[in-house]
Amino acid sequence: MTDKLTQRMRNYFNTAVISGVKLLHLTTDELSGLLDELEAAENRIAEVESQRRMAFMACNRWADKFREAEKRVAELEAMQGKPVMFIDGDISSADADKLAAVIREFKEETETPAARMARIIRENPHPTNMCDMPSTGTGKGE
Repeated sequence: MTDKLTQRMRNYFNTAVISGVKLLHLTTDELSGLLDELEAAENRIAEVESQRRMAFMACNRWADKFREAEKRVAELEAMQGKPVMFIDGDISSADADKLAAVIREFKEETETPAARMARIIRENPHPTNMCDMPSTGTGKGE
C-alpha cells in the first residue's frame, strides 16, 4: 500500500475516533487492528527485501570467489611440470630416450633453487656428504 493511501486510512481512523461514529461498518478497534496489521506487513516486506538484497550480494561475492578459485586451480595445473624421472638401476631404451630429451631441454636459468643446489652438490662432491664418502671399509666396527 502506498504512503498516501495509508495516511488517508489513518485520517479516516482519527475521524472515526473523534466522532465516535462507526464508518464503513467497521468499529474503530477493527480499523485500528487492520492498520496495525498493514503496518506490520509492510515492515515484514521491507525486512524480507533487505534480506534478499544481502543474499544477492553474498551470492555475487561467492560467484566471484568461485571464479578466482577456478583461475587459481588453472594456474596451479599449468605450473605442474613434467613428472620427475627417478632412475634406480638399468633403464629401458625408451626411458633412456626420455632422459636424453629432458637433459637436452634443460636450461639453467629456469632451474628452481632446490634443483640448482642438488645439481651443484652432484657436480662438486664433498667428503662431508654421506653419499659421496668412499666405502673403503675403514670405519669403526669393521
